[in-house]
Amino acid sequence: MVYLISTDSKVMLDKKINSLIKDGEEVISYNYLETSLDEIIDSASYGSLFDYHKNIIVKNADFFGSVKLNDKEKNKLVKYLDNPNPDVNIIFVTYNSIDKRKEIVKKVGENIIILTAPKGYDLINYTKLLINKYGFLMNDEEVKYLISASLNSWDLINNEVEKLSLLFESNSKISMKDLQNIVCSNAKDNEFKFVDAVVNKDGGEAFDYLKDLLLLKVDPLKLFNLLTREYRLILMYQILYNKNYSRNDMIKELGVYDWQLDKIRKESNVYHIDDLKDIMISLNDFDYAIKSGQKEKTLALEEFIVNIMGL
Repeated sequence: MVYLISTDSKVMLDKKINSLIKDGEEVISYNYLETSLDEIIDSASYGSLFDYHKNIIVKNADFFGSVKLNDKEKNKLVKYLDNPNPDVNIIFVTYNSIDKRKEIVKKVGENIIILTAPKGYDLINYTKLLINKYGFLMNDEEVKYLISASLNSWDLINNEVEKLSLLFESNSKISMKDLQNIVCSNAKDNEFKFVDAVVNKDGGEAFDYLKDLLLLKVDPLKLFNLLTREYRLILMYQILYNKNYSRNDMIKELGVYDWQLDKIRKESNVYHIDDLKDIMISLNDFDYAIKSGQKEKTLALEEFIVNIMGL
């Protein structure tokens, strides 16, 4: 069986995929940005090595929408769709819209699944149901704050309620103060917290913030740019410090406020100047690799963070 899922919600996607796969079945996951369609189709052409039903999940299958396949890839996919392996479920996933005019979309037929995250009044109602599921007690004002602080994102709301479940027992009354202390307030604030976590080599916190930001569809390239700016400031600070620049001259040269200079000074203690030079080269290399199509931007950002933690 071949499925095509188009969605704007990872939470809804995971729930749907779990409903399509039976317990104990083999599951193989591919990322189209990293794996050729040839390899994916070849894998789907053979059954499980363990005599189980085999499931293949293909992420970023954007070729069902605006992305074009070359003739060889298209012909191979069409041939498979005409005669799919009955012992294999292949689930194509895209977070973008699909083009129903495409031949490959038409061949999937009735197994096209469109999942759209709730919005407006539906989002309020679904959020209340989610809160009730965990047994939490919140009034309408607190529910609206949770939604607003999660930027009206169903995925982030689920993430925040799950976080609350680790801190509160069922039937707990969760106050506005609790929510304000726990729930992320906005994406922009988290972007800077993410940068601080990376620069200070707090890997766990960095990946936690990254998870939230990706749920909010924040572009990893934007995060790369923020990291580049921060590391450039730290490197320039060390250069100016070694040249015996005064504090006022540093503030003027770096174009920062007084409090920002204190922050940069503290961050500079974490790194040797040679490491900072290597980091700037690395950031430039990652930027080139992403823009030239050699690396997928989210995976590249994760790789960069891991590299920083190892310095």
